[in-house]
Amino acid sequence: DGSFDAVWAARCLMHIPNADLPGTLDEIARVIRPGGLLWTGTWGSESSAEGTWEEDWYEPKRFYSLRSDADLQAMLEDRFRILSFDSGDDFEKDIDWHYQMTLMARE
Repeated sequence: DGSFDAVWAARCLMHIPNADLPGTLDEIARVIRPGGLLWTGTWGSESSAEGTWEEDWYEPKRFYSLRSDADLQAMLEDRFRILSFDSGDDFEKDIDWHYQMTLMARE
């Protein structure tokens, strides 16, 4: 408990189903010291959706949980204080997703 000053979670939370995300965030919060930081970068969409992406070139197809900006922030702020949130669609032109970057502090 409280062992880390910060956790970096890049492009991994999007592969966790919404039903499992609260428990995952609880565990991340548990290992960060009070006042410690969490940075997440993940793909999102205008509306939340879960499942495999049929155009995925990987086999087996990967599971994605794309969250709207509002849904993602609501899930995160249950456990962390959001210091900054930014999303943009300038990163990937071939898909209808945008990248969500959040910096948070554990209370």
